[in-house]
Amino acid sequence: MLEEDALYVHFGTYGTARIDPATGEKVWERRDINARHYRGPGSSPIIHGDLLILTFDGIDQQYVTALDKKTGKSVWKTARTTDYGDLDKDAHPTRDGDMRKAYHTPAVFAIEGKEVLVSVGSRAAFGYEVKTGQQLWTIRHGGFNAAIPPIRLDDRLILNTGSERAHTLGVRIDEKMIGDITESHVLWDREKRNASESSPVLVNGILYQTTRGGIISALDAKTGKDLWEDRMEGQHLPGPVVLGDKLLFSNDRGQTFLVRASPEKFELVGKNQLAEPITSSAVVADGGIFIRAKGALYKISAH
Repeated sequence: MLEEDALYVHFGTYGTARIDPATGEKVWERRDINARHYRGPGSSPIIHGDLLILTFDGIDQQYVTALDKKTGKSVWKTARTTDYGDLDKDAHPTRDGDMRKAYHTPAVFAIEGKEVLVSVGSRAAFGYEVKTGQQLWTIRHGGFNAAIPPIRLDDRLILNTGSERAHTLGVRIDEKMIGDITESHVLWDREKRNASESSPVLVNGILYQTTRGGIISALDAKTGKDLWEDRMEGQHLPGPVVLGDKLLFSNDRGQTFLVRASPEKFELVGKNQLAEPITSSAVVADGGIFIRAKGALYKISAH
């Protein structure tokens, strides 16, 4: 993560550091923030004001923590309060594996006069007061491996529950978001054919997403109503990129698909081929589209 005067690198339990981008010198480093990732770290840090916020959903520990981005010192740490339902009579987990881990990248939203960090872990999603880490509310769900950042549309949050039978949830935002709000605030629940790694995008109130297997869908983000579904080739890990009234999708075969952002039907506008698999989302900057493929970085532009 890059700011004008700082580069932040984060490798989960293996370390976090701030680098001076002008000199390459290390400003601070932390190697004492740990969890057992089991299959490796995957959560991305976010910056909010002077805070660098990190997510650790391992199989032994699950928590969110905030550091002072200038000094690297801990500001707060909040453990998940999730009931995973996997403990024996001696309060030991009955299995060692995936069910407690996640790779989520959270986001901060202004909700009823508070800045709230919305963070999805295994089996539950949470709202935390971002300045203090105080838990405000939770939503129980059945997924794990949650990775997709939350999205906001007016008085709705759009949450994805993870990679195993992922659900997409529409959650009402109001002043009554206190405690367990699973039954009171989940307005709709799309149970099948949801994204698991590819982050959806929101265009004019329509949520566009694709499964790993290339099933693309459009739904009304207010109501959760399905509008259309279709299929693209290949495995889709990158999230789509919004290009005006079109969406750019990429797959593991090096193919890119240009799809019209239409609530009425699937319309493929263009299809192109690069020489290598694509597993990272494209970025738009300086009049070009940048795509990191397996062995090269591509820039595509009209000039």
